[in-house]
Amino acid sequence: MVMTLKLKNSVKWFLPFLVTFSFMILMVPKLNVNQIKHQLYYLYWLQDLDIVEEWLHHPTLLCQGAFTGYGNEFAVLQDVEFSPDAQFKMKCNSRNFKNYKFTNGMGAPNHLNRWLKALEDTSTNNSKTIEKKKTIFVLRYEYANLYHQMTDFYNAFLVANLLKIPPDDLDVVLMDRNAPSVLDGAWDVLFGDVKKIKHITKPVLYKEMIWAVIGYNSPMNFHSLNSLPFVNEFSHFLKARYKAGSKVLDCAGVSILFVWRRNYVAHPGNPTGSISRKIKNEKELIEAVQEVFPGHSVAGIQLDEHEINDQVKWASQTDILVGMHGAGMSHIMELPYHAGVLELFPSYKAKTNRHFRAMARWRGLHYRSWQNVNPNNEFADKNTRIPPIVVTQLLLSLYKDMCKPLKFPPKA
Repeated sequence: MVMTLKLKNSVKWFLPFLVTFSFMILMVPKLNVNQIKHQLYYLYWLQDLDIVEEWLHHPTLLCQGAFTGYGNEFAVLQDVEFSPDAQFKMKCNSRNFKNYKFTNGMGAPNHLNRWLKALEDTSTNNSKTIEKKKTIFVLRYEYANLYHQMTDFYNAFLVANLLKIPPDDLDVVLMDRNAPSVLDGAWDVLFGDVKKIKHITKPVLYKEMIWAVIGYNSPMNFHSLNSLPFVNEFSHFLKARYKAGSKVLDCAGVSILFVWRRNYVAHPGNPTGSISRKIKNEKELIEAVQEVFPGHSVAGIQLDEHEINDQVKWASQTDILVGMHGAGMSHIMELPYHAGVLELFPSYKAKTNRHFRAMARWRGLHYRSWQNVNPNNEFADKNTRIPPIVVTQLLLSLYKDMCKPLKFPPKA
């Protein structure tokens, strides 16, 4: 009996590992063995990360203190000239400062190594403009995707928190030259003055420059972590910056919000606006849930049609968030502390994508998931029909988790 139980647990653990490994081998042939090992480590093995100890307490000081590297993840540089052609210049008396290496983390190349390699060891006397405020330089890889933007927000918040910089006192330079995105404005709300590199037209001398942790190396991407550093502080930070209140649980009138995925043009790279993981029977689901939860608030919304500030406020007032696996589920970060999450998967999207399961776990929220296994539920243009009975039963389960042992649950 004991051997059987251990074997079942081993299979349960090993199966997602095997699926991910097979996907990397078959679908991502450009990854080398070391990159695959990195990704598997951060996705399945790494369980504890003390960033205060690993990043902050063992800094590497170079250039007589003008360059300080923290945990091979981010750095603080003093008196750096930055020119419009994206060239960094800093006077450094150390001959070996370019031997410092930033970690590749999840296996993706780290642009900070490229910046360091190109850093010119020279005097900085060409700048007519001097910036005295602390400024963090961020290169976004996925500028129009809420999940990846959330990792960048979180990384900047972590650095500000660790260095004890008030968010309003941390200016931001966005180093990518991407087209405008509806998510750009969030940087202005969350931090100090924000500039894009294309708006820097002459050399600027930054008295204190911070090279941010890259998005792919965010602890938020390490789904096997038992806990996410400062997760509750980050959740509070997001809601406070958007002046979103905290919802008190009222089991006589819960709020259930469906996040719809529909075709839309998020950026010029996707001119057709075609996306996957859409729900075919939206209206049917709303009506079924309203029947099971009479007197409660049941609504559905396509988030990308609305400003980010409205999205954050709606999430902060939601008791149960429902949606297909997708970036919109990143609003788990702003849900109330008692909330529940129902994540749906079509047959072609593996549940080994644990981004939002991990988010819910880190925040201590109630979580359920469902994946379609019936090919008759899959339709053209990546539409999936979700059986209403599945959703209503899982929502009842979440409701009971949140509201037990109350006497008046909604009718079954």
